[in-house]
Amino acid sequence: MQTDQPVEKNIAAIDLGSNSFHMVVAKVVGQDLQVVSRHKQRVRLASGLDSQNNLNNAAMQRGLDCLQMFAERLRGSMLKTFVS
Repeated sequence: MQTDQPVEKNIAAIDLGSNSFHMVVAKVVGQDLQVVSRHKQRVRLASGLDSQNNLNNAAMQRGLDCLQMFAERLRGSMLKTFVS
C-alpha cells in the first residue's frame, strides 16, 4: 500500500571558516527544510597562522576537537549517509 505522504530525511551541512565552524542539521520534508539544530564553535584558526600561512598545532587541535564534537552530535542524529 502506497501513501502520498512526503518522505522525510535529515541532512547536515558544515561550514569551516577561519574563525568558527558551523553545523546545521535539517529535516527535508517534500521541498522544504526545517532546521532541527544549529551548532557554532569558535576555533580561531586564523590566529594560529605563522608568517608562511601554516597552522600551528594548537589551531589544528582546536579545529579537530570541533569536528570531533560535530561527529558525536551527528552520531546521535537520524543521518544514515555521509558525503564529504
